[in-house]
Amino acid sequence: VKRSSIGAGAIPESLNTCENEFGSVEDCGSTNEYSPDSDEDVRIVTKEELLSKKGDNNGPIWLSILGEVYDVTAGREFYGEKKGYGAFAGIDASPAFSTGKFDEKGCDAEVLSLSDDDIMGVDHWRKFYEEHNVKYPFLGVLSGTYYSEDGYPTETLMEVFDRIEEYEKHGKKRKRDRD
Repeated sequence: VKRSSIGAGAIPESLNTCENEFGSVEDCGSTNEYSPDSDEDVRIVTKEELLSKKGDNNGPIWLSILGEVYDVTAGREFYGEKKGYGAFAGIDASPAFSTGKFDEKGCDAEVLSLSDDDIMGVDHWRKFYEEHNVKYPFLGVLSGTYYSEDGYPTETLMEVFDRIEEYEKHGKKRKRDRD
């Protein structure tokens, strides 16, 4: 499995847009486009492997958000056992990043059941890890809800990004209409 841009996610090309100085949306290129057949190898992480990376015995701490796996060991004071974000260690708790429900039920919630605002919140945190790749290195993609065993985006992930795209398209328009 290959990936064109480490930590970029399965972003449809239409999400690679920017507003120019006149407020018009234009294509900014497809540097974040995911393709399992692109140049860089991507590790496929299993749920079992991820679960084993909870920082036990001062070991590594990994988390997953929308199926992207990051090593957050450098933030042990945040992600370690009994720490504020410790619920994220060793699992994909995507919904909880936005809802703030760090219990088992909140971490296991179905991402597609979230409001559009909450999905945008999850994507905000996904982008946080992507942008802080030096401190929290991207490790691979998690096989399961968001990526297949072969590393391809699932229908669920594509629906999440479709909703993000729709929200951004209509949300920016509504904001400009209000201004």
